[in-house]
Amino acid sequence: MDPEDLDAVYGARIMLESLAVSMTAKSFTAADIERMSDALERMKALAVDTQPDEWHAAHHAFHGIATQAVGPQLQRMIASLGEHSERYIRLAQLGAPASWGKAYAEHEALLEAMRQSDPAGAARVVARHLARTALSVLADIAPEYEPTATRTALGLAGNGQS
Repeated sequence: MDPEDLDAVYGARIMLESLAVSMTAKSFTAADIERMSDALERMKALAVDTQPDEWHAAHHAFHGIATQAVGPQLQRMIASLGEHSERYIRLAQLGAPASWGKAYAEHEALLEAMRQSDPAGAARVVARHLARTALSVLADIAPEYEPTATRTALGLAGNGQS
């Protein structure tokens, strides 16, 4: 695991996904809320340690719905970074199983921001959610590494401006 790679990937994800959820929150419909709620319920019902592929598919769907309003080029960039970061997500799950309550609370908060058509709130929640994953894994694999990209992106995207 390369801490510089993790930092760069998550810095980029924070920026792009914050932009995407901010744009998506402005046009979110009742049907979108229902689909996102269903994906979150699937995540909660699946045991990540015994059904990791199914859980990750539901997680991917959840984040995909939250970022659906952006164009195809940005969708491809977000998907590529998401695929690249999946190994880090799996490490975070192994390294901090007690953090699941916090992760689900963050997913609930993102859903609520989308439900409220709150672009700034959605951007803030997703920035903090992604940063927490990156910082958690970095603390485990390279506690001496200073995550400049992640912290800078969090500062920019996490302030809730849209």
